[in-house]
Amino acid sequence: GVFIDDANMFYAQRKAGWRIDYEKLRRMLAQSFDVQFMNYYLVMPSEKDTAYQKTQQFLAPFKRAFGNTLTLRTKQLKYIYDRGKEEWVKKGNVDSEVLLDVLDRLEELDTVLIMSGDSDYKALAHTLTKKGKKVLFAGFENNMAWELRQMKHVYLNRLRRELDSDNKKAPEQTGVPLLSI
Repeated sequence: GVFIDDANMFYAQRKAGWRIDYEKLRRMLAQSFDVQFMNYYLVMPSEKDTAYQKTQQFLAPFKRAFGNTLTLRTKQLKYIYDRGKEEWVKKGNVDSEVLLDVLDRLEELDTVLIMSGDSDYKALAHTLTKKGKKVLFAGFENNMAWELRQMKHVYLNRLRRELDSDNKKAPEQTGVPLLSI
């Protein structure tokens, strides 16, 4: 099972200056793993938010490319007024949803890939390994918490040639290094 934390990936990709092609990622993972599903966790802005249209444009290729492999899991973005700063602050976090979904599907999983650099997932990883599951983290090197660097992980920026959405070539054989992790 693959669990993708959009907020974490979005900001890491923006900082890196390139976007992951998730269809290429799925094909790359399929070289070494029997990928049963990919859950993509996204916080959805309200229709009044200027980010709403951009989010819809971003999601359009997902709906066409993945069919039944990728499940989009969304929740509404919260808008909280900060009285100290006298401005609206956007809040959105999917860590709890990822955690609950992993635990809910635990019996059908042998390996869990969490795409995030967020240290909040460390406790989940320890729970999974105690239950005999393999856990792998994928994230960008400059965005991965040191706690996750102590665990099995792969830096996506080192796979840019294979995963960059602007690179129209098919991904190369990278399954063997992933399997060894």
